[in-house]
Amino acid sequence: MNRSLRAMKWWQGARLKRHRQSGVHGSMNVRQRVNTTIALLAGVLLSLTGGVLGAELPAAGQDVAAPTGVLRVATLNLAHGRKDAFNQLFVPDETIRSNLEEIALVLQRYRPDVVALQEADAPSWWSGSFNHVGYLAERAGMPWRVQARNVQRWFASYGTALISQPPLHDTLSHTFAPSFPTLRKGFVLAKVAWPDDPQGRAVNVASVHLDFARRAVRERQIDELRAVLQVRRGPTIVLGDFNSDALQSDSALRAMLLRSRFSAYRLDAPDLATYKDRRLDWVLISPELRFERYQVAPEVISDHRMVVADIRFRALAPSRLTRLED
Repeated sequence: MNRSLRAMKWWQGARLKRHRQSGVHGSMNVRQRVNTTIALLAGVLLSLTGGVLGAELPAAGQDVAAPTGVLRVATLNLAHGRKDAFNQLFVPDETIRSNLEEIALVLQRYRPDVVALQEADAPSWWSGSFNHVGYLAERAGMPWRVQARNVQRWFASYGTALISQPPLHDTLSHTFAPSFPTLRKGFVLAKVAWPDDPQGRAVNVASVHLDFARRAVRERQIDELRAVLQVRRGPTIVLGDFNSDALQSDSALRAMLLRSRFSAYRLDAPDLATYKDRRLDWVLISPELRFERYQVAPEVISDHRMVVADIRFRALAPSRLTRLED
């Protein structure tokens, strides 16, 4: 039985129609479309200035693979498949599936090797009763995945996930300590072989989601994450929704970077917002790695924007780099 009443379906359909009419692919007049396109392109160009090499990722819609020796990663809060609607409870099942299919098409264009997901649903009553991660991975052509159910309630089962083109090894899922009254968060971790690497090196990749309400909780969760990563060791990429903007004076993310080995791309940049006017979604790298390209994607496929980054090993990487085990 569908979760939405007929009236709710009508309301949501009308709302989605209005969103589409106001988007890049909608039916707005020529001047509006030109202005919107200019704004989007300006945002992308601004987000790319100041990079390590000043390089650019392909513009939205282009189909360009990552250069040789580069690992392309992406992170996206799936918002339970609702896109930018108010709540998934009011979104018809078929619309949720359509939203995930739209995300899959975007992933096919950007061609990431590994994608970190948050608010990624296992079969849940409130979002269509099907596995969003499996559905998305299959349609994006990404055969490997690991999924954590950090929240398990009668109405919903969801958490963090990784989907990947290369195989995922040594996978681990972790749910943070309870944080009443907010629901629990967590992370998944896996090891991935570096593409086209003659040394056969590998990298740890984590998808993390931190508490949205309290800095103290986020800091405790970061401590849990760091404890696991200290045991895992080796070159590491941490991606996800940190619910923390580095420009805030009480930023848990900034505090983490000050006391860890990780670094971020243009930490204080004001032009890389991923949720409204805040930069909550991050890609962090360990010292063995460097950013080659970085972009906040312009496509509206969630209430968060997707972040895409091309990453390389530094020329003189430490000898302690991990390898995939046979």
